[in-house]
Amino acid sequence: MNIIYSTQSTSLNLFYKTSLILKKKLDINKNIFLVSDSFFYNKWIKENKNIDKENNIFIKEWELFENLDPLDLKVLHKFERKIAKPGLMDALISDRRIFMGFRCTFTQDYNRRFNDEELLTILQKYLLEIDDIFLRYKPQISMSFVCVTLFDYLLYLFADYYNSKFLNIRPSKINNFVQISSDLIDPPSEIKSTFLNPKTINRNAVQFSESFLNKNISNSGIYEGIVKPSKRPAEKLQVKNNLLGFFIGFLLNIKNYYFSKSFRDNHCPNPLLIALYKYLLNPLRAFYTNIIFAKIYVRPSDLIDKDYAFFPMHTEPEVSLLVYSRPIINQIEIIRCIALSLPIGMKLVVKEHPWMIGKRKISAYKKLLNIPNVLISSPEVSTNNWIRNSNLVTIISSSVGQEAVFLGKPVLTFGNCMINMLPQTLVKKADALINLPDDIRNLIKNYTFNKQIIINYIASIISNTYPLNLYSSLLTRKSAFKYKKSDFNEDLEKFVQSILDKLDQI
Repeated sequence: MNIIYSTQSTSLNLFYKTSLILKKKLDINKNIFLVSDSFFYNKWIKENKNIDKENNIFIKEWELFENLDPLDLKVLHKFERKIAKPGLMDALISDRRIFMGFRCTFTQDYNRRFNDEELLTILQKYLLEIDDIFLRYKPQISMSFVCVTLFDYLLYLFADYYNSKFLNIRPSKINNFVQISSDLIDPPSEIKSTFLNPKTINRNAVQFSESFLNKNISNSGIYEGIVKPSKRPAEKLQVKNNLLGFFIGFLLNIKNYYFSKSFRDNHCPNPLLIALYKYLLNPLRAFYTNIIFAKIYVRPSDLIDKDYAFFPMHTEPEVSLLVYSRPIINQIEIIRCIALSLPIGMKLVVKEHPWMIGKRKISAYKKLLNIPNVLISSPEVSTNNWIRNSNLVTIISSSVGQEAVFLGKPVLTFGNCMINMLPQTLVKKADALINLPDDIRNLIKNYTFNKQIIINYIASIISNTYPLNLYSSLLTRKSAFKYKKSDFNEDLEKFVQSILDKLDQI
């Protein structure tokens, strides 16, 4: 048996450790790792010098970029007929480091890195490489984390074509429950099937759901990996007491970046540039944004007894926009459509995503304020506080929609998300913008809270997910909210067992 993993930065370490345990439990011959981020890889490989490179094969994204072939549209047409669902452009759009600007991971940047021919040439190289891997190694299992790279998206397409068991790991946005799904987009078929057949739901899952809805509703928007609301950027300079050690580590990062030739890797921005934005420019922008809009920001107390809809913005770039919500990518234009479709007298409160504080340009907020009916929330106000007194919650595919469902509010969605499987008396997906005014009015008018359906919804998710700290523990993200105390090895064992359980079900 061969397994192929699509990895980015710390998920490489997670999947490699996973492969070591799986090898003891399954008859595994070779592991193939599709690797993005040479900077992380070069540091990681030094710490794992004893890797069996004969049976662990690393396909490195940066090496593909160095060996691009001349564009042949016939090749792309062949693959578009062979694997595309619905089209191969979606694969390019899924990868922010290909589709968006070079600084997009730490500031708003829509400037193109590649022209049309270059984009297609890159796509062609990836297609040929992954197709060759499937033909040569015939992996029976394909695994990825969320979907933020071209490798991730294409692996899903090829796994489906070659009948390889596909597993995509992503959060459920309920506590620390993690999905291991054979689908790339929510709602996954296994959860939807359980929801549509409530008699199959495990009784323990129902009891958990009843308790969750009754007792923990004030914290329903808090889950493992979330970033809490603040006026300040989420990523803060953490020097602590060892200032000298911090600067030595920073200088070593710069040295490694250039000496390892990561500066040639499209995936890896310059550490100097990252530090400049994260620790100077973004905090300054956040500071000035708060000064400029201090008297414009609204809070729930400003709208007591007033009608308003609520729209939580996404961080950019994000899988929720680039993959789950295609073709809805431009948030400002969607906000404009919503605001101009509201009943007379109703306002639209727009709240920035905590991860975007200091990253989005001030001009973007001025564009929002130039739209009739739009108000901008103070960034430190929680989504929970806005939802409670709203008439309607509108989302693209944000998890805030799920929070609103739990709090008993009608939700209008524009992208693919878990709550779309709920009845249209609770959640309505806007399929045509021309019908938006009618959709909004009908949803508000016909909204009917159904506690049992919501309990079944939660229970359907719990029945098909696994409790473990994915972001804070397995992916070692220090800024992520940790739901329960645990260590890496404890969560790794749970993670591997969850994978084995899932494989038995497919």
